[in-house]
Amino acid sequence: MKKTDEQKSRERAYWCEVIARQQVSGLARKQFCINNGISYSTFKNWIYRLTEGPEIGKKAEDALFTPVLVKEAEVCSHPEPVEAPLIMDFKDFRLIITPNFGSETLRRLLSVVRGPHV
Repeated sequence: MKKTDEQKSRERAYWCEVIARQQVSGLARKQFCINNGISYSTFKNWIYRLTEGPEIGKKAEDALFTPVLVKEAEVCSHPEPVEAPLIMDFKDFRLIITPNFGSETLRRLLSVVRGPHV
């Protein structure tokens, strides 16, 4: 099934935000992807799509608009700073909490991590 324009727009906005989070994080692209459970090849593909030209598989002359060279920072600019996730390392696992993570869910999760009270 073909994606609607709205779905494409949401997907593009999502990846723009992910790329901005990586840039703010100070981590190398590959390490950021590992830490956040993101496919590195998909991440690189979106960087290409958002910064270097028409979508893969389309010729430039088939595009609806004339390609324009834009600086990377202008492509994914945000009026407000992007909040980085909170990363908590425990003995056997890592917990990554995004800004939209529910507080009640976090409370329950932390009570499980702490274990039964003695």
